Amino acid sequence: MDARTGKVLHAANPDVRHYPASLTKVMTLFLAFDAIKAGKLRMDDKITISQRAARQPASRLGLEAGETITVRDAVSALIVKSANDIATAMGEHLGGTERKFAVMMNAKAEALGLENTHFRNASGLPHRQQLTTARDFAQLVRALQVQHPEHYKLFSTRSFTWDGRKHDNHNRLLDRYEGADGVKTGYIRASGFNLAASASRAGHRLIGVVMGTSSPQARDLHMMGLLERAFEKATDGRYIAYDYDRNIQADPSKHPASAKKKVERAKGARGNAQLARLTPPKRPQELARATGEGSAYQPEIPAVPEAKPLNWEIQVGAFSRLAPAHLTASRAMRRLPSLLAHARVNVVTTREDGKTIYRARLGGLDGDRAERACELLKAKSMECKTVPPEGFAAAPAAGQ
Repeated sequence: MDARTGKVLHAANPDVRHYPASLTKVMTLFLAFDAIKAGKLRMDDKITISQRAARQPASRLGLEAGETITVRDAVSALIVKSANDIATAMGEHLGGTERKFAVMMNAKAEALGLENTHFRNASGLPHRQQLTTARDFAQLVRALQVQHPEHYKLFSTRSFTWDGRKHDNHNRLLDRYEGADGVKTGYIRASGFNLAASASRAGHRLIGVVMGTSSPQARDLHMMGLLERAFEKATDGRYIAYDYDRNIQADPSKHPASAKKKVERAKGARGNAQLARLTPPKRPQELARATGEGSAYQPEIPAVPEAKPLNWEIQVGAFSRLAPAHLTASRAMRRLPSLLAHARVNVVTTREDGKTIYRARLGGLDGDRAERACELLKAKSMECKTVPPEGFAAAPAAGQ
């Protein structure tokens, strides 16, 4: 999403409802910033930890019931540590109880036009009715940037120290992707790994949301790839995208031995020109040299084979309720973390005999990968069938 205009530059399943996990804390912080702007809350105010807040599971800061924390430290704990105990305490402080605070969260969501989002707690801990969509969450981040720019800057905080212990931000894009300035990660078993991110390059700021990946590494790579292609589109091609999704194998830090051999072969066969094509661009350092509004950054791009169409899906079950469908799709991704690293959860809703059916699918695959995934999942006693792209026609058998 273009942060300035709100225009969606790319979307895949943007309105499929999904568990937000700790992305929820963005809304919790939004309401805290609203209260600060209204003069109802100050950064130096103290929040008391209730027994209920102290019992929240990890990730947590670990305060005991009766202890206090300033609003300033609580905000840092939510952004950096994603502390569930502090989220609950913040909700209770602002709403009286966490249940009443959830009513406030839903009222805010409605006011912002988030049509497919519903909250039941302040932290994002599992609740079957706590759901959002990628489109809604991008809109939420954009509203936060517009309405609270002075507080949004806090989402770029790299670390937070509490009681002598340093906590690092879970959002690794802050260090891995030049121009990244937030926003938040999230994970529960039913959701997979989620990430909302924002970055500025070439005179544009973009917001990205990725939900349901199988690992933090897959989540980050997919997000970087999405942002790259969106920056290219936003600048009408003046910015040249680096394809993280397909070129990560050329990164010596990921495959040092194989990359070294490729470089040595390139030196002997074709010299430095070929070497430049195999060496991944030094993006942060090179990007810093680009100047001016809309300036184009054009690194050398490693040569890659032509990509296969990634519009196949696999279906791993059909259910009468949404939650089990999401859970089963996420479970399938965890069963094959390497093969399905870049797959995406896609729950397809259909009506049969007057009943709603939720079909749990994983998309973004080529035909070979879809077939292989189903073979392996069936071997692991999971239901699976391939779903070819619309209009697909199988090649005729020999002799036909």
